[in-house]
Amino acid sequence: MSTKQFSVEVTREGDAWLADVTNLPGAHTYARSYSALHRNVDEVIRLVANLDDEQVFGVTYRFGDFDPQFARLAEIGERRAALEEANRELVLETIQAVVFLRDRYSVRDLAKAVGLTPGRISQILTANSSPPAVPTAKIVEEFAPAHDGAA
Repeated sequence: MSTKQFSVEVTREGDAWLADVTNLPGAHTYARSYSALHRNVDEVIRLVANLDDEQVFGVTYRFGDFDPQFARLAEIGERRAALEEANRELVLETIQAVVFLRDRYSVRDLAKAVGLTPGRISQILTANSSPPAVPTAKIVEEFAPAHDGAA
């Protein structure tokens, strides 16, 4: 199942941030800050599209005739978020592969192949001494802490 995608056109009017969800008729909102605008966009999409709170969807922000430096900053933020998600996926794949191959290769061989230190491989294996089918959230947090939004 693919994730539903929404496109949002962002503008400013005085001190207010305005958002229009261009591919969801009737979905528009405003806020006094850009971070509040994001929360409001999430809420208006869920309301107008009748989505559950748990349902995941993607949002692409467009800035049109906006401050080009701010638009560039927002692009950088989107790239950072995509890289962080890719890193979380990579950590999961790494843990699964290391645990799967633990009985066939040495810690040093696994470490060299995956580009980690033998100490890190040992930590992964210790945390997965009785390997689950999928690494637990605790394991993922330990090896790929979530980004708190601060740079």
